[in-house]
Formats: sequence, C-alpha cells, structure tokens
Amino acid sequence: MSGTAKIAVIVLAAGQSRRFGARDKLLSHYSGKPLASHVAASLQGVPFAFGVVVARNPSVAGLFTKTRLRSLFPKSTSTQSQTLKAGLQYVKKRGASHALLVLGDMPNITHKHLKKIITKAGVHPVISYDQVYSLPPALIPRQLFGKLQNLRGDMGAGKILMKHPSIIRIKLDRDQAMDIDYSLKNK
Repeated sequence: MSGTAKIAVIVLAAGQSRRFGARDKLLSHYSGKPLASHVAASLQGVPFAFGVVVARNPSVAGLFTKTRLRSLFPKSTSTQSQTLKAGLQYVKKRGASHALLVLGDMPNITHKHLKKIITKAGVHPVISYDQVYSLPPALIPRQLFGKLQNLRGDMGAGKILMKHPSIIRIKLDRDQAMDIDYSLKNK
C-alpha cells in the first residue's frame, strides 16, 4: 500500500432484500448474531482512514457503531447503483484516494482478506474472485469514481472494474463468497 493512500470504506447495506423476502436480511441471525454485524467485525483491525455505511435502516447502521464508519441514509436506495454512487460521493468529497467496497451481506469475509486487498492499493482496481466469479470486496482507485457515477439500475461496480487493463484479482475462499440469500432462506 502506498504511504500516501487514503483508504475509505464503503459498506453497502441498503439493499431491498427482494430475493430474500419482506424482512431485512441484514438483521437476520447468522451464526448467532445479526448478519451485518459479521461484516462490521471483519473491519476491526483493517487500516482505513474513514468510511461510511450506506443504509436505509437505522438498526442496520447501528451495527457498525464500533467501526468508525459514519451512517449515510440517501433518499433513494432502490437500486445497488444508487447506494454505490451515494457512498462514492461521500468518500470523494472527503478526499479518499481509494474506496474499499464491502457488501453488508457477506458475513464470512475476513479482516485478513480485506487487509490483503488494501496492500495492493495503487492506480489499478483490486477485486476478489472465487476461481469462477469476480465479486466484492473490491478496492476502487479514485480515478474510477467518475466512471462509476454512470451506473444505472441494479448494477454494481464489477463490469467497469473488470474492463480495467491492469485489474488485480485476490483469491477469495468459496465459503467467504457464499450466496447468503440462499443460505438464510433455506435454514
């Protein structure tokens, strides 16, 4: 990681949980505690300058109080692109050199994996992959923030990041990448 990098964390935690059902899946219990609290715990010990949890539910945002993340409740959170853009605007205004993008519904992500991503900070994006798919968490350099502001609908950063000629991929174990919607619905 560059000594001049100013890493900001963005946790996307405002999803509509359409595939999951009517209740807020981020508050559903997984391994004995609310789902999103696992993500908050994974941020402990990860070096970052500041961050934001983009949420629609104050109870979900409250799970991140020990992480130093500020809560952001944008007016519109109906699509993934809206929550991502709100988070990027927040960290850009505060001078972030990079955004570490984490999803609130990936409870098995470890702080070790997040630290590994951060060590690769540079001019290139860094994305996780599980041998088959590229997926979050991802590290986005500031020069790509503008391109991501053009996203529409329920689209994340992946397609734009994957087009970057010098993208770095960090292996993610399959259990860290599991589909939590399927796991929680079939308990």
